[in-house]
Amino acid sequence: MIVEDSSKRLQGRVLLIIVILTGILLVLAAQLISIQALGGGLVPITPEPPLASTPSATEESTKPPTYRSRGNILDRSGYLLATDIYQWEVSVSLNLIEDREQIAQTLAPLLGLSSDEILNEMAEAEMPQYVPLARGIDEATGEKIVDMGLLGVRADPYPRRYYPQGSLAAHVLGFVTLDSRSFYGVEEFYQEFLTGLSVLRHVEYSDVALPSYFYPFVPSPVGRDLILTLDARIQYLVERELQQAVAEYEAQGGTVIVLDPKTGDVLAMANEPHFDPNYYNNCDLAWWLNQAIGRIFEPGSVVKVLTLAAGLDSKAITLDQTFVDKGSLEVGGYTIQNSDRRAHGVVTLTDILAKSLNVGAAQVSLAMGPDVFYQYLHRFGFGRVTEIDLAREVSGRLKTPDDPEWSLSDLAANAYGQGVSVTPIQLITAVSAIANDGVAMHPRVVRMMVDQGKIIPLHPRPYPRAISVETARAMRSLMAEATARGIDEDLVPGYKVAGKTGTAQIPTRSGYSDEVITSYVAFLPADDPQAIVLVTLYQPARATWASEVAVPVFQRIATKLVRLLEIPPDQP
Repeated sequence: MIVEDSSKRLQGRVLLIIVILTGILLVLAAQLISIQALGGGLVPITPEPPLASTPSATEESTKPPTYRSRGNILDRSGYLLATDIYQWEVSVSLNLIEDREQIAQTLAPLLGLSSDEILNEMAEAEMPQYVPLARGIDEATGEKIVDMGLLGVRADPYPRRYYPQGSLAAHVLGFVTLDSRSFYGVEEFYQEFLTGLSVLRHVEYSDVALPSYFYPFVPSPVGRDLILTLDARIQYLVERELQQAVAEYEAQGGTVIVLDPKTGDVLAMANEPHFDPNYYNNCDLAWWLNQAIGRIFEPGSVVKVLTLAAGLDSKAITLDQTFVDKGSLEVGGYTIQNSDRRAHGVVTLTDILAKSLNVGAAQVSLAMGPDVFYQYLHRFGFGRVTEIDLAREVSGRLKTPDDPEWSLSDLAANAYGQGVSVTPIQLITAVSAIANDGVAMHPRVVRMMVDQGKIIPLHPRPYPRAISVETARAMRSLMAEATARGIDEDLVPGYKVAGKTGTAQIPTRSGYSDEVITSYVAFLPADDPQAIVLVTLYQPARATWASEVAVPVFQRIATKLVRLLEIPPDQP
């Protein structure tokens, strides 16, 4: 009969899904992330998926959503960050239903709806043969409706994307809609790989197996999985500290990036505001933006370390050179001033960094001249995207003498980070060249691709050399000395830190506003950097200077980071 045949087909489909789910649950069970092991932050992965978020208008279709299965996404240690799970949809075919009111009364308590709501859905249906009533129904309820054998009522399992750690690394991951459209992050960037649509040619498969801590590793049904550079422990730490800082300083938002300067591996990337990709519609759409790669801003005094590095490398200045700081400098019809409006007399390169002197930085860029100065800024990656493997990266703006809007005052102002714009990922990548002996590495968030269980390693990629080894090491010493003098000699107990603050006013059409963006970029240990961290807070209301806002956040993160990465101390 119609009911019996339909029931048998559904039972067969359910059996197949149970087999697939069993494989996924084995991974979940093997990879339970204990709250204690990760500092109380990552929630344990449980097999119970959340209810689906409210579909957007584009998902409110008159036919079942077409979802293409995708591969899993894991962090560098094998913790599951994204996978496919099955939920249930209940729909009705009105042409097979004789008593709508009876069906509505029967389904209402199971679906958490009123019978009137169900009747309204039936009355307003555009396609009577398929009227969806509810999605995101749990397995037990779905199977119960199947067992009831109601003519004209369907309960079908369907796949959807599930992020077991909730909002963790949301901006790196991105999200996927019910009709398989991916937005932002690796989900969008690696869409064709994850869905099995791309054809892999001339790829290098590794003979080395996955590390033992990945097992039991169960490839996704698609067989295309991604292993990220992210460390879930560090990612949680960074997100927690950033959320606390935004609240504490009443900032409009913030970004933190932790990078391995030797490989370009992004160990953590966090933004505020954040969102949960399981419920991507339950927030302001602007929150989807990964500000680390998609927001441009004037970086301020952080650029001074690049200016001094360029001056030394080009031999326009020497390491022991001094400058006379009169507190202001006339350049191209504009007056350059120090932020404290004071004259500092004879100053060294360390003084320029420790006291963050705009006049001294401008004197260095003027000594180089525009051709040399902008050549070095290009070497550091300004004016172009980093090509990180995340969707929707943008580039900042760098005016050069070829631009009709450029003037000589730009040469002076750009030296201390005004009049030039970057994204956070551009800024940390530029400074990482100093940390890595003069060569920055392409930042990346995917460490390995897995194709049908076989590893495709992704090797670190260097940019062309920006500065010499000698210049980089000299700059690390200058930055470490300036940090000890200007901020705190014991910023991270047991470690020599090299960093630079930046406090930049926000440009407007008529000049600059009083609101600021504060940043701090630092790496440690200074003599052999193992990690570089950027902290940026947008428009903090309770403090003005980066030393008051961004530096304390760095300090809290770095103090725990050295333990997580097991970096040995380099100071007594």
